[in-house]
Amino acid sequence: MFKYKKHLFVGIIILILSIVGTIFVIQHTDSLAFSIENYSKDNHTIEVKVFNEKNELIFNETFPSDYSTGIYVPIDTPFVGSHQYVVTLDNNITKEKNVYLDSSDYFIIEIYDKIPNSSDGHLVLRSSSD
Repeated sequence: MFKYKKHLFVGIIILILSIVGTIFVIQHTDSLAFSIENYSKDNHTIEVKVFNEKNELIFNETFPSDYSTGIYVPIDTPFVGSHQYVVTLDNNITKEKNVYLDSSDYFIIEIYDKIPNSSDGHLVLRSSSD
């Protein structure tokens, strides 16, 4: 009888942990996120502003980005609708992009030393599904 109760207790604990883990994963994938990928040979400063469909600022932070590194940033906001990203590199180059991302997508900011055949330089803004 004791062994049965012990197995039942362990089973209930596993069930609770799997439910909590599932809720965490669902909430995580429903959050807005972006990555900064620095393919440049230099260190940079990246300012990222994100606006919702109502043109309200929902995120505004500046990040240092060392050469050949990447940063993944979740944004604590519901993942609903279109968003506008305004990205400024080293207080010098600014690019904007309006995107609508599915729940499995995220926004990507890529930094290069120089983009071939590009007149605007060093920044690429895209979604993970591009």
